[in-house]
Amino acid sequence: MAVQADLSDPTSAAPLSTGLDRTMEGVADAAINWRELLRRLWSETIAADYSWMRPNRRHLWTGLYLPGIVRDSVGEVAIAVDCSGSISAHQLRLFEAEARSILEGQRPERVYVLYFDAVVHKVETYEAGQRIALNPIGGGGTAFAPCFEWLDERGLRPQTMVLLTDLYGSFPPSAPSYPVLWASTGGRQAPFSEVIPMQAA
Repeated sequence: MAVQADLSDPTSAAPLSTGLDRTMEGVADAAINWRELLRRLWSETIAADYSWMRPNRRHLWTGLYLPGIVRDSVGEVAIAVDCSGSISAHQLRLFEAEARSILEGQRPERVYVLYFDAVVHKVETYEAGQRIALNPIGGGGTAFAPCFEWLDERGLRPQTMVLLTDLYGSFPPSAPSYPVLWASTGGRQAPFSEVIPMQAA
């Protein structure tokens, strides 16, 4: 069972946040071409080295014995889910499918799922192997800085942070020290890090 922390703050500054519970029915299949790009960029954020002890299997059939890539284990990761008023129920279902998809085969030690609009309303913590099921709350304006501030205030430096959003919101003044991926259903660009356009099917 996920550990849950309710972080609603009705006194927070604009953009205003409604803090309304969001409901989702069903889970969408995220069978979209850009998923491979997201997985590739995700894997690039994980430290890796080469080892002759694990040869590259792709070249063994040619008689070439080349070193294989050995990746470090995935530690803590953060997934920030945009629950603002501009996000539809269909997009939230897509976000849930992608949150599960990008973690397939990675098995991080811990996953922090942040639900935010103008503030971080709630955070759920999942341990390795637990199935993610989103429980969105929000519906107001959008500010991305609170997601990074939540991690900073707790001294957390995730191996990767993925933001599932439409990118319509205010951004922090600078990039964090850890890798960030923006998986976006909108057409805007972020001021830092890679943006992977999600095309809802």
